[in-house]
Amino acid sequence: MSNLKNVTVRGRTFKVRAGDVLLDGALANGVEIPHDCRAGTCGTCMVQVVKGQTVCGETHTQGMVHACQARVVSDLEVEMEDVPEIDTTRARLVGLRELAPDIFELAIAPEKSIAYLPGQYFRFTFNGFPRAYSPTASFDGRIGGRVIHLNVKRLREGRLTSNLGTAIRPGHRLRIQGPFGRAFLRPGGRGRLILAGSGTGFAPIWAIACMALRESRDRPIVVIAGARRLPALYMTPVLALLARMPNVTIIPTIEEGPSPHPSVRLGRIEAHMPQLTATDIVYACGSPRMVEALAESVNKAGATFYADPFEASGPDEPAGLLGMLKTLVQPRRPMPRGPSEVTPMSFKMQRVHVFHSEVDDRPGGIAGKLRALAEAGAHLEYVYSQRSATKAGMGDLYVAPLHGHGETQAARKAGMHEVSEPIVMRVEGDDKTGLGGRLTQAWEMAGINLHGMVMSVLNGRFIGYVTFDTVADANQAARILAELGTSA
Repeated sequence: MSNLKNVTVRGRTFKVRAGDVLLDGALANGVEIPHDCRAGTCGTCMVQVVKGQTVCGETHTQGMVHACQARVVSDLEVEMEDVPEIDTTRARLVGLRELAPDIFELAIAPEKSIAYLPGQYFRFTFNGFPRAYSPTASFDGRIGGRVIHLNVKRLREGRLTSNLGTAIRPGHRLRIQGPFGRAFLRPGGRGRLILAGSGTGFAPIWAIACMALRESRDRPIVVIAGARRLPALYMTPVLALLARMPNVTIIPTIEEGPSPHPSVRLGRIEAHMPQLTATDIVYACGSPRMVEALAESVNKAGATFYADPFEASGPDEPAGLLGMLKTLVQPRRPMPRGPSEVTPMSFKMQRVHVFHSEVDDRPGGIAGKLRALAEAGAHLEYVYSQRSATKAGMGDLYVAPLHGHGETQAARKAGMHEVSEPIVMRVEGDDKTGLGGRLTQAWEMAGINLHGMVMSVLNGRFIGYVTFDTVADANQAARILAELGTSA
């Protein structure tokens, strides 16, 4: 069997080696696939697999993969949605006003017009620090034109946002690149729209609502806007405008009371979602915790889901939101398979960023650390502890994942820090007898010395965490996993 595979992207065919990353193969052959983070998070490079098979890079939609993570294991034909071309231009800050405590509206005028779809995002570089923000509509509902509006939360220790109104004022020059992302409004839709945004994640939600109403004022829309406390519910004037529309339902929420009025509900956004149906289209932008909670209910209903989970940047994160946005598309129901069709095995392998702390070797030694993370809202998937081999009376605790400044700050206060070694990879896929033996044997033959491995099986799927000594070993292991998907 040939090691070279034919790949067709929008009618252009080229050859790649089996196991190569789809995006790398396309770019090497002069075929452009829009991309940004190259980590399988932002969603910009998502493509539809029409024919053939890939492994790794799966999304939550049948047939959709992240081209930057998917590895080619057969002849392949893929299609992409039409989106505006990625461009770069200089711009100038022409307006800055405070909408609520520490929430600012920025008005930015690019030197040339840049096309984008409501819900997409751009990279804005101020003073050498890039940040990813989604354009929004003005508070009176104007969208598009030559001025881009942003809603930005000021972080007291943020390298960029702490300078809003001081070093960064109207007249400040910056650079814009984009648009990126796939959580944008698809024109011509007819299903009910459910639009959920927490904090400044409401910005792209407001843009989507304005454009949807411009297309059709009869389309039913439910808008759920959330904030931790009432003063941060900065979008109240916008909600008042939407409330005048007979087909629009608004649900403002705050996590911490008291509520000033029965119309402002207490609790998280996910607690106030309407009953969903398979024809609903849900957009969400906010914390990963909120997006993940909504994804579960959307999945159960069989609805369509587009989302941008995002994190606020901390003082030591000059890249800000860049690389931390991701696009999720929740599945429509999969098409039935014919009796003679072979179901390909599915694998997913991705890096996990792990935090570590030494703990006392005594009852409750790890309880305090985990309690601090739980109080910060951390939803851990990986917890590992062991006695120290070098320090008597001590042990080691490893946890993952941690999202956002609040969770990582709580971890640091508890004495935990992110570790760069070893490299921890999360592996998930279809269970099959003897797969673990074949996989580890293939890694052995490639000269990969595993640092550690733990695997378990539930409902026909295996999930495990494998640790490697180097990034090169981890990348080679992913390639071998892709090749196993071909022969499985």
